Amino acid sequence: MSSALDRALTNDALRDMAGFRAFRDGHTYFERDQVYGLEEIDDTVSAKVLGLYEYHVNLWADGVVMGHACSCPVGQGEDICKHGVAVALT
Repeated sequence: MSSALDRALTNDALRDMAGFRAFRDGHTYFERDQVYGLEEIDDTVSAKVLGLYEYHVNLWADGVVMGHACSCPVGQGEDICKHGVAVALT
């Protein structure tokens, strides 16, 4: 993962952004190898996560500020979703 994303996406930062449950569930997706199609361009990472459906996730960083988007209903809000956590852990 890019150095800007590495700086922004520590496990502690992910837990703070996602909350306990989303972090736990995202970690489970990661452990079960449900993240695939990972692509990294500059400071942006894109991947797919297989949950109940296939979700498309984008993570990016500008310095130590991290942005995220996911095709799930939660992934458009302020908090990072479990799918975003899974990609960040990859």
